[in-house]
Amino acid sequence: MYFCSGELITFNVSCTWSSWANKYQLRFSGIGAGNASDGIYRLNEVDNYKWKPWIEGGTYNYTNVQTMAVSKDGEPVGVIHYTVHVTLNANGVQTATVDNYVFECFQ
Repeated sequence: MYFCSGELITFNVSCTWSSWANKYQLRFSGIGAGNASDGIYRLNEVDNYKWKPWIEGGTYNYTNVQTMAVSKDGEPVGVIHYTVHVTLNANGVQTATVDNYVFECFQ
């Protein structure tokens, strides 16, 4: 992905999650390198959610907005705003999906 500096950054991102009583927590962390600098980029995020499970025969809409902090060499450089939306029909078939990324630079 291209970030604030205009350089192409390749991230290796991991995600872990845990769930309990219709709630879950996602933890994202990643490390990346730019193609034009020697800097090390990191992204981090922890999100807690409450969700309603899909019930057979019913439709389901899910929207999630996340904000991931990005730093370079330990200094904050911006955030990645990420929105995902999924719609399932009564048969459980996915009928709509939206993935949208927006970058916000601090400099």
